[in-house]
Order: sequence, then structure tokens, then C-alpha cells
Amino acid sequence: MIKKILLAGLTVIWIVGFILCWSFLYAGPNYWLGFLFGLVGFAAAGISVYFLEKSNHSTTETGCIPVYYTAVFVVLMILLNLYFAFMQIFSLMPVFIVANLLLILIYGVLFYGAVRHLMRVNDLTEYAPEKMKNIANISQQLSVLLSISKDTGIRQELLKLKETVDYSNNVSQSFSENDEKAFLEKLYKIQEELSGGLDTDTIIHSIKDAASTWSVRNSRINSTR
Repeated sequence: MIKKILLAGLTVIWIVGFILCWSFLYAGPNYWLGFLFGLVGFAAAGISVYFLEKSNHSTTETGCIPVYYTAVFVVLMILLNLYFAFMQIFSLMPVFIVANLLLILIYGVLFYGAVRHLMRVNDLTEYAPEKMKNIANISQQLSVLLSISKDTGIRQELLKLKETVDYSNNVSQSFSENDEKAFLEKLYKIQEELSGGLDTDTIIHSIKDAASTWSVRNSRINSTR
């Protein structure tokens, strides 16, 4: 919001300043072209700022890069077109027109590249927690099982299973989600068996069955590397 207010204020100052400074001495083609290119520059910067705030990417640390490009562009555009507007050498008009077009083009390319990079970073930031959620639930459930199991043999098997999970790839893939869900369901079943007081051998068999499911999950992920 502050960036939009500041940019709007500079645009108003630009327009009012040119109106107040208008005179027959300066009001040649250079004057009006400098004025118009300045407006085009402010419009380009305004569209960029609007896009950043609309996409909500500017809140990230990486979002400072396109903002920095916009600030540098605005300053250079103001200086270039102020000189252009009050320059009395009309033969240099094509040079300043080309300079303005190049400035706008360079800004557009740099801003586009910075925003693309920002979007990739943003996507990765959102992607990572979502893809690690399944493993976090599994690790939490294993901790629950360890907390309620009293038998030494069962605890040893659970500790081995938890260690295997902890040292596995903790990022889910689309093809591993079914195995992870099946594994978690087996952990819930083990919790029911522990709460129901089933014999040790039955529970250990269930733990080993769950470990086999997890091994299949790891094999699928490792085979895609």
C-alpha cells in the first residue's frame, strides 16, 4: 500500500510540475515526449507494484528484488526524462527515445525474471510442508505407540521401525501416498491391539507387517532417483 501511495504521489507531482513549468520556451517536442515517457514509466511501475501486492509475493524476503528494480527504474526514468524535456538540442531526440525504450525493455525483462524466480521460491515454500505432512503424522503416531507400549520386545520393534522411518526420505510423492496411508492405518491398528491387550507375538507380527509396507514405500521412492 505504501509503495502505491508513494508512486501515485510521484505521478501527481510529475503531472503538476510539468503543467506549472510549461512555457513557450520549453514546450517543444522534447518537452512533451519527456512528459509522456515519464507517464509511461510511472504506469509501468504502477502495474508492477499492483501485480506484486495482488499476488502477495512481496511479503517474502525474495520479493525485495523486484521492488528494488522498480525503485531504480523510477529514479532513472525521472532523471532521463527531466533532462530530455528541458533539452534544447532537438537533434538528440531519437537518442532519448531509444534510451527510454531500452530502459523500459530492460526493466520489463529484469522484473519478469525476478517475479518468475519469486514464484518458484514461493511454490517450493508451499510445496515442502505439504509433502512432509504424511511423514510428520506417521512419526507422531509412532511416538504414541512407544508411549503406550510397556513390553520390552514390542518397544524394541517399534524403536527399530521408528528409526527406519526417521532415516527415510521424508518427502512424499504422488506414487508413495497410498503406501504411506496404508502404513499409517497399520499403525492405528497396532494402537488398537496394544489398547486391547493382545499377546506380544501378535503385536510384533503387526509391527513387522507395517515395516514391510514401509519398505515397499521406500523402494518406490528410491527407484525414481
